[in-house]
Amino acid sequence: MAAFAVVEGLTLRHIGRKTPALRELSLRWEAGERLLVLGPSGSGKSTLALCLNGLIPQAIDAHWESGRVAVGGRDTRDIPLAELTARVGLVFQDPEAQLVMLEVDDEIAFGLENRGIAPREMEDRIAEARSLVGLGPATPRWVARLSGGIKQRLAIAGVLAARPDGLVLDEPTANLDPQGATAVMASIARLCADRSRAILLVEHRVDDAILLTDRVAVLDERGSCALSGTPAELFGAQRERVAALGAHTPELADLAGLLGIDALPASASDAARLLVRHWPGRTVAVRTPPQGMPLLRCEGLRYRYRGAAATSVAVPHLDVRGG
Repeated sequence: MAAFAVVEGLTLRHIGRKTPALRELSLRWEAGERLLVLGPSGSGKSTLALCLNGLIPQAIDAHWESGRVAVGGRDTRDIPLAELTARVGLVFQDPEAQLVMLEVDDEIAFGLENRGIAPREMEDRIAEARSLVGLGPATPRWVARLSGGIKQRLAIAGVLAARPDGLVLDEPTANLDPQGATAVMASIARLCADRSRAILLVEHRVDDAILLTDRVAVLDERGSCALSGTPAELFGAQRERVAALGAHTPELADLAGLLGIDALPASASDAARLLVRHWPGRTVAVRTPPQGMPLLRCEGLRYRYRGAAATSVAVPHLDVRGG
């Protein structure tokens, strides 16, 4: 794949800060690629997002100490901001901070009106954007009546209406309850169904995100890219390195680590098969029984979270029966 965006040796320090938010960061984001960016809090993930669509440094001042960011081969500091933000759309984590209009369609149209899009074409783009994120006819007309999850999908629709070549989603589920987060991730999954746009996702709900991901890049606390690879590579043999960097790891990968195997289960069913096959010294039986027969049986189950002093679960014997 050709590179959609390239970050080369970027060192950037925010105004008033003594240490850089990003330090000698180099990263490629390929055209049509689904790239997941992980890292501990303070590793510069949001700063990277702002650099990719030109808000840093064109709208937000920062000390750009070295390196460059290029989109389509052009330095983001040289591309007019209106042009660049139409090509690289950015969605923030707080939906309340992104919405400016009172009505849903007016919100989606807001960016189009500022770009001078013709009214008839605007109508087509609004309908297209609503369809992409699942805002059907039953969606309330007034923004104030929307849940947090629907507001976030509306924010995504407003960005998609510009038909960007790349979409950056900076922790889009961070402020949402589980139901809203699930709906937003389902919308992102629909966007990932084709390769018409590159998608870069910063997300802590790693179990959902890796199902959509081609590649994972992990930033360290210095703001450098410490690891890069496929989900299977990073959350298989290298999962301990990922965890040591302070990044979130998938629960299915953590389970595989407890079993002592270097593999990333593809699903909960795959994990169950690995559990039955590889958990030494324990009895875990999974079957499809008649009503009232044991569906799952545990013997001698003990578990302690990494770093915890006390055992969290201690179950000498447990049967879960059918029905």
